[in-house]
Order: sequence, then C-alpha cells, then structure tokens
Amino acid sequence: MLVQKFGGTSLANLTGFVASAHIISRFAEQERVIVVLSAVAGVTDLLEKCIDAAASGSDFSAALKKTLERQRSVLLALAESGTLAPLAAAFLDSRSAQLNSRLEGVRLLGNCPDQVRAEILSSGEGFSSRLMTDLLLGQGIKAHWSDTHVLPPANDDWLDTLIDQDAAEAQLAQLLSDTNAHQVQVIVLPGFYCRNAQGSVQLLGRNGSDYSAAAVAAATGARACQIWKDVDGFFTADPKIVPNARCLTEVSFEEAMELSYFGAKVISSKALAPLATHDIP
Repeated sequence: MLVQKFGGTSLANLTGFVASAHIISRFAEQERVIVVLSAVAGVTDLLEKCIDAAASGSDFSAALKKTLERQRSVLLALAESGTLAPLAAAFLDSRSAQLNSRLEGVRLLGNCPDQVRAEILSSGEGFSSRLMTDLLLGQGIKAHWSDTHVLPPANDDWLDTLIDQDAAEAQLAQLLSDTNAHQVQVIVLPGFYCRNAQGSVQLLGRNGSDYSAAAVAAATGARACQIWKDVDGFFTADPKIVPNARCLTEVSFEEAMELSYFGAKVISSKALAPLATHDIP
C-alpha cells in the first residue's frame, strides 16, 4: 500500500493533472495506491473571497464566477483533448448552484457560520479528486472515488479538527476490503476535509491535505506517504530568500517538525505526527 498526495500547485492546470495521473498510474502498476488531492491552485483562496464578500453584504457573483471558471478551464482543456470527465462535470454543475445558494444566505445573514464555511471551502477538493478519478478511469486504471466517513473527525471543530485515527483505521479497512473485491487499483480521496457521523463536512485546517494523506497512511500501515510538490524537497532555508540554500538528502521526523515549526511550508507540521507515531517514511 502506497499513499500519494498532490498539492494545488501540482494541479494548477490540465498539464499538472495529466502529469500527476501519469505518476499515479506508474506506481499503480506495482501496488495499490491511495491518492489524496488538494484543490486546484487558488480555488480555496477564491472561495474565501466569495465568503468575505457575501458576509460583508457585497456582490459575490464576480468572485464566484472566477472560482468556477478556474475549475471549468481544466474541464474545457480536457474536453478539447477528447476526454470527458463526467464525475467532475456533474459535481461542478450541481455544486455551482449550491454555492450560489449558500453564499446568498451568508449575504442575507451578514456572517458565515463555521459549518457553512466548511461546506463551501471543501468544494475545491471535491472537484479535483473527482477529476483525477475521471482521468485515471479514462486511462484504463481501475479507480474509485470516496469521501464517505473514511476520515472521521475527532472533535466538533468545524474548521480545524483532528482525525480520529482508530475510527479511520476501521473505515479505511472496510473501504479497502470492498474495493479489493472489485480489483480497484487506485482509491482517490479528497484532502482537507472529513465527514462526521451526520455526514457533514469538517475541515482539517488550511493546508490540511498533507494531514489527510498522513492520517490515511498511518491508518492503513502504508509502506510510505509521498507528498508530491513542485519543489525538490526540504531545503536548509527558503531558496527564494537564501540563494545558496541546499536541498537536504535525508530529514528525520524531528528535523522536519522543527523546520515546519519555524516556517517551512513544504509539509504541514500537523501531518508529521501520525507519520512519526506509526513510523511511516
């Protein structure tokens, strides 16, 4: 079992999606893979702007249009290449109406309840994960999408919850058993959010997709958790600020936690705890 996570900058456009799908397919030839996806680059920030505009009583329609166009542009590019994405297209069509309704409610109310904020902000991962499933299925890979209770929250925090690892272990074991019967090669999960017992969305905090992948790896006893990025790895300092910063060939969990604590954004510090606890590389 291998867990792979792809971030938003890796999914900024169709080229990024195709490259990521190629990587997933290559590993899926040798072993079962669980893939965790972030939203398309910039989408979560745009959804935040939609909420802020609506809560202030302003017109949110322009921000919402830009958000949807950012995702539709990937669908259009895919259609031009001759490939359809029925899961992603159906989700975006239905979710666009829901987002408009929720945001109009926020505008009338004058503020955004945390539960509604969580539902709105999870939209990006819902789209990108379905689109990746469409891509893999189009390549002949037996892929399965799910977000149903596989990552149960450990508390009632709507925007920055923890994952109940014991419950996740049981839920993922059941999912693996069910999909194994159908010889599924790749399971695709949206990152950043989980669902509580009532089926409502709770977020794992910003950049929570790293944590999603780490929790999945720990719950399944994966041989490794790969966090795919658009950089080479951990550096001794931010290479954008320090020109002679070096990429480290090996990093301990303790060193990675320290680097993350002091500002390294290459991986979420929250994600390191389950990996370190279960000794997942």
